[in-house]
Amino acid sequence: MALIVDGKRREAENAHQDRAWLAWTMAALQRSKRLPSLADVTGKKNRAPKRRVASADALLTMAHMWTAATGGKME
Repeated sequence: MALIVDGKRREAENAHQDRAWLAWTMAALQRSKRLPSLADVTGKKNRAPKRRVASADALLTMAHMWTAATGGKME
């Protein structure tokens, strides 16, 4: 349950930071005499990260960690 609450809290903080950045940027652009190009403002497009295949040992370790975190019994 705490994991879900932490995720929701981070989601809300990120949304707030996004809105603050947008407000600051809009105010700064209104004060500028010459607007920068849209490409300069938006920046480079982020490429999707390459997906790595997890090994069986890594998956088993994650399963053990999840079981321990949720209070389950490991066999």
